[in-house]
Amino acid sequence: MSTSPFSTTEAFNNAIAGPTEGAIYTFAHRPNVNHMALAIASGIFIWFLYQLLSRKAAKPSRFHQSLAQLVNAVVKGLLSVVTAGKRPRSAPAKPADEAQ
Repeated sequence: MSTSPFSTTEAFNNAIAGPTEGAIYTFAHRPNVNHMALAIASGIFIWFLYQLLSRKAAKPSRFHQSLAQLVNAVVKGLLSVVTAGKRPRSAPAKPADEAQ
């Protein structure tokens, strides 16, 4: 049983010329699948929010503190390397006009 609305590979590759002008919705003919995916994603999102807000604040161990410091140092170093190439370069000095 195929869940794809396309019967051949050529139909899939030529979808840009179809009525949707390139937008391919695999489950457009089965809206219940879209509703189920939305419900599952919403449930996972709510679960993450619940887990985030229900945690008790605990003092991190020394290992976790030093690991966090190491990660911060690595991230700051990588960001400085990435942004070093994006700094505006100063304009070269213009030679003085020799006619003066």
